[in-house]
Amino acid sequence: MKKLSLLFAMIAFLAGNVFAQTVLIDDDIQAYTVGNKLAVESQAAGNDFWTTWSNAPGGAEDGVVAELGGTKCAHFTFDNDQVLLLGGMESSHYEVEFDMYVPTGKDAYNNMLHIFNGSGSQWATEIYYNHSTNGTKITAGGNDYSFTFPFDTWFPVKYDVDLDNDVATFYVNGTEICTWQFSLKTDGGAGSRKLDAIDFFPPTSAAVSDYYVDNVKLTLVGSVSAPNLTIEPEAISETVGEDDITTVDINIANSGTAMGDWIAWVDFEEGGAGSQTATLAYHDGQESSGIGSSGGPYAREMAIRLPGSAYAASAMGMKISKVKFQTSSSYASADNTYTFRVYGQGFNNQPGEKLAEKVVTSSSLGTWIEAAFDNDVYMTGQTMWATVALTQNAGEYPLTMDGGEYGEEADGNWLSTQGGTFDHCYSEGSFGGAWLITVECQGELVSGSWASLSDIEGSVAGGATQTVVLSLSTIGLEAGTYNSTLYIMTNDEDLPEVQIPVTLVADYDGIADNAENAFKVYPNPTSGMITVEGENISAIAIYSAAGQLINVVNNTTVDMSSFGAGVYYFNIIDSANNSTVQRVVVK
Repeated sequence: MKKLSLLFAMIAFLAGNVFAQTVLIDDDIQAYTVGNKLAVESQAAGNDFWTTWSNAPGGAEDGVVAELGGTKCAHFTFDNDQVLLLGGMESSHYEVEFDMYVPTGKDAYNNMLHIFNGSGSQWATEIYYNHSTNGTKITAGGNDYSFTFPFDTWFPVKYDVDLDNDVATFYVNGTEICTWQFSLKTDGGAGSRKLDAIDFFPPTSAAVSDYYVDNVKLTLVGSVSAPNLTIEPEAISETVGEDDITTVDINIANSGTAMGDWIAWVDFEEGGAGSQTATLAYHDGQESSGIGSSGGPYAREMAIRLPGSAYAASAMGMKISKVKFQTSSSYASADNTYTFRVYGQGFNNQPGEKLAEKVVTSSSLGTWIEAAFDNDVYMTGQTMWATVALTQNAGEYPLTMDGGEYGEEADGNWLSTQGGTFDHCYSEGSFGGAWLITVECQGELVSGSWASLSDIEGSVAGGATQTVVLSLSTIGLEAGTYNSTLYIMTNDEDLPEVQIPVTLVADYDGIADNAENAFKVYPNPTSGMITVEGENISAIAIYSAAGQLINVVNNTTVDMSSFGAGVYYFNIIDSANNSTVQRVVVK
C-alpha cells in the first residue's frame, strides 16, 4: 500500500511527476492498529489528511480502526465526526472514492464540503443512507436524488469532480446517481468552486448510527490545470454627445485549461476634503428582530454589501467617517465587544481585503454605537463591505435586524458564523430585514455615474471568451473630459491585476444630437405603463436624471408606476447593439 501526505504528493507532482492519473491520497487503513483512533494512527504514519470536525484527533469525534471480515477499516459510530481533508483544490479534475459498509437496520451520513471550517463550513453535498427522516438520498445543487445501496456488504462510493468545468457526478455501487453544478451549495445558492473535505458523521443515535469506511482515495485525473487570461482593450477613450450613451466591449479570453475567475470595478479615485455628507444603509432604523440561536457561543459577523452602483450618485469619492450599529434591546455581545470592519471587493461574492478595523466596547442595550477608523477608507467604485462582529451566547439573540421583507438576495442581510463564508440571513415569513448597520461618509462627491459595468464578477471556462459591457453616459453630465480606471483582478497568477484607463469626452458642440429616432415611446409623460415601439429591440436600460443606471429590462413595455416623479432616460438597444437615448418624464 502506498500512503502519501497530501501536501507531499502535490509538491512531488508539481515538481514534474506528471501522469495521466496521479494518486494524492491512498489509504486502505491496513498499517493502523485495530482499536486505536483513526486520525491519531494516520498522523503517526505520516499522513495529514484525517482530522475531526473540531480538529481534535484522539477525542470523542475521532473514529476507531476496526477489523471487519478480515480487513482493517475505519469504524464510525454516534458522536464520531471524522473529516477527510482534500486539499482545498480550486482547479483541475479529481476523483474521490471510498468503500462503505452499513449493517442492516443502521444508518449513515457523510457530506462533501466546499469549505471546511467547523460550523462555518460550506456544504457541497449531503448524503443520507437509510435515515429515518431523510431516507436514502443525496442533496446537491438544491435538488434531492434518491438511490439504493446494499446492507451487510461493501459497496463503492465515488465523486467525479471537474473543477475546470464546474461539474460533479456522484456514483453509488457503480451506478450514476446525479450530476450537478459543483459550485452550488446544497440549497442551490452560489457557493465556492472548491474541493476541501468530506465529513463522515453518524447522524442519529448510538442505537442506530453505525457504519464502516475503507479504501479511501483521491486521484488527480489528467494534469494540473491553470487559467491563461488575456483582457482587451488596453485603453478606452470615447467622445459622446449630450444625454447620450455608448458602450464598449471588454473581452476576457481564457486560453488555459482551468476556470478563469475575475472581479472588476470602475475606480473614480478619491475626492478632496469637503463638507458634503452621505448616509448609506438598507434598514429603516427600527429594531424588529433579534437573531441568534439556542447553541453557542458563536462568533457572528453581520455585513452589508455596497456595490459601486449603490453609492455612485451619493458617496463616490468620499471617505468613510464612521460605521454605526444599533445594539439589541435585550442582548449584548457576550464579552461586550463589537468589532467593526470594512472590506473591499472579493471573489465569489465575498469580502476581499480588510481595509479597516476598530474594536468598540459597550454594554449598552438598544443604543447606537459607532466606530471611527484610524486609517482613511474611500468609496471609489469597488464593492465595499461594512461589517460588525460579535460573540453570541447560547440562547441569546444579539444580532439586530429591522422588520422589512427585502428578499433573500438583499445586500443588507449577509452573515458569517465562526469565520465561515458570508451568506444571506433570511427566512421567508420569519425574518427578511436588514441589519441595523449604517455607513456615514464625508468629503467631496465625485461624479461616479457616467461609467458602469454590466457585470462585476464572473468565470471564463478554458477556451472561452466572456464579454463585459462598459457603458459610458453623458446623462446629467456637464461638458468636459472625465477619467477613471477599470480594475480587473483575476486568479491567473501571470495576470493578477489589469488596469485599463477610461476617458470620456462629453462634447456637446462637436457631436450633433440624434434628432431622428427609430423608436417611439408613449405615453410620455406617464404615471404607469410606457410602451417602446421599434424594430429588433433587445434591451432597455433605464437611467436616472443623474445618470445612474436603475434597471435593465428586456420587454417593450415598462412599468414606471413605482418610480418617483421626475426625468428618466431610456437607452434603447437593438439586436445589432445600436443604441438610442430617449427622455421620459414620470408625473
